Amino acid sequence: MEYLGSLAEQGLIEAAVDGVDAVIHLAALPNEDSWAETVSQTVNNTELLLRSCASAGVSKILLASSHHVAGFYGKAETLPADVLPRPDTYYGVAKATVEAMGSLYHDRFGMDVLALRIGSCFPEPHAPRSMPIWLSPRDMTGIVLAWLSLSGSAFRVAWGVSNNSRGFLSTKPLLEMGYSPRDNSEDFLARLTEKFGAAAFSEAQSDYLGGPFCTAPLGQKMEG
Repeated sequence: MEYLGSLAEQGLIEAAVDGVDAVIHLAALPNEDSWAETVSQTVNNTELLLRSCASAGVSKILLASSHHVAGFYGKAETLPADVLPRPDTYYGVAKATVEAMGSLYHDRFGMDVLALRIGSCFPEPHAPRSMPIWLSPRDMTGIVLAWLSLSGSAFRVAWGVSNNSRGFLSTKPLLEMGYSPRDNSEDFLARLTEKFGAAAFSEAQSDYLGGPFCTAPLGQKMEG
């Protein structure tokens, strides 16, 4: 059965999760936006989805979080997946709220929840900044399948990243779930060096995890 519509449509959401064992929740505003719009589209819609899942007896839910939850951490050392939030934008605050709601619904209703702090999930890393935090679609699929195969119930937080040579985000929780990321952003080094130049890599390494999100005006959409 296919359902097409808005996450704000309660009847549609309730129908879509009825009789379902697991939900992969990836929908949200994918960019910085006004506080009102961010709360409406990301926080409120996730709350409705979680509430509907609890009522329907859904046992597992994956919540797409983001590295922007922790955007103001530096890159000097490996970051554990469960570091406290240091959001860089309203977008990051909303994702931190989504994680907190996941914890609530695990403790209240026994749901098995994975808050996946996704780095940069695209077929290829798009810039030097994304090389350490890149997540290939293949590895994203592998993470989901590994999590779906787990028995029992827990609230887990994990970085969604591939096996990047330049990586500084810990993959330990992924390994504990039984998945070892396979892809490496280093395979695209030559292409990115040709496009951006070698100096761009040093600049990206010295920046905060959130990169330009840390200095962009709050509540305004990011370009590019």
